[in-house]
Parts: sequence; structure tokens; C-alpha cells
Amino acid sequence: MYIFLSGFIAASSLTLKRQFGKVLDSKTGLPLPDTVIRLFDIEYGQLVQERVTDRLGRYRFLVSPGKYYLMALSKGYQPLQTDLIIVKPGGTIEKNLEMER
Repeated sequence: MYIFLSGFIAASSLTLKRQFGKVLDSKTGLPLPDTVIRLFDIEYGQLVQERVTDRLGRYRFLVSPGKYYLMALSKGYQPLQTDLIIVKPGGTIEKNLEMER
């Protein structure tokens, strides 16, 4: 019984903490849906994961600890590459990005 309850509490806390990064137009502040966000491992320069933003411009990555950067691509906007992002154990990447035309 204790294992079940502690598992339920842990699962509940995960859903409560759900955060998202957003991709926005740098001038209007409006969300950019359908933006491709690519996550790269800095050490190896390899693509780790890829996401497409939802209609509200949101995305989220669950990753292992490490050093990463993001690339964002959206039609009609200049490609964007972030600086170094360091992820600690249990971390997520939820960085807000502003893209320019």
C-alpha cells in the first residue's frame, strides 16, 4: 500500500510541475506554432531530439544530464541557435525563444 501511494504522489507531482518553453515572435510576442526545435548534444554535436511547437508555441524536452543547445526553425523567420544549456539530473529544457523575421 505504501509503495502504491508513494508512486501516486510522485506521479502527481510530475503532472503539477509540467512546464513548457515557448517560441514567440520577437516583435509581436505572439506564439509561433509549427516551429521545429532541435536539441543538440554539445560534446558530440549530435541531434538528440526534435519537437514541433503546438498551436500555443509550446515545446518541452525531457533529457539526461548534460550540455546542450537548441536550434529553432520557423517559416518566414531567421534560424535561431541558443547558447549553452546545462541540464542537471531530473531536469527538463523549457527555454523561451524569440525569433526574428
